[in-house]
Amino acid sequence: IGGCIWAYIIGSACGVVASLDKHGIAFRNTMDQINYMIRDTGLCEETRIRLRTFFDQTQRVDRLRGYELLYGRMSAGLRAEVSVERMRHWLESICYFKQVTDDSLA
Repeated sequence: IGGCIWAYIIGSACGVVASLDKHGIAFRNTMDQINYMIRDTGLCEETRIRLRTFFDQTQRVDRLRGYELLYGRMSAGLRAEVSVERMRHWLESICYFKQVTDDSLA
C-alpha cells in the first residue's frame, strides 16, 4: 500500500509541474496538430520543414499575444506601472528619459 501512495504522490506532483507552462503546452499541442496534418496530407519534405520552422519561430509571438489579454484585465494604473517596468531598459537608453522619474512616465 505504501508503494501505491508513493506513486500517487509522484504522479500528482508531475501533473502539477507539467501544467505550469500553459504556453508551452499550447505550443506542443499545435506541433502535434501540425504533425498529424503532415501525416494525413502527405506534404513534401521541404514544405514540412517550412511549416514546422514557421510555427517554431512564432512561438514567442503567441506568448506575447497572451500577455495582451492580461493587460486588458489590469487597472490603468497597474498597466502603466507594468509597462514602464517592462520597457525600463529601452527607456534608459534614451537620454531624455534618463532624467525623468517613473511617476512622470506612467
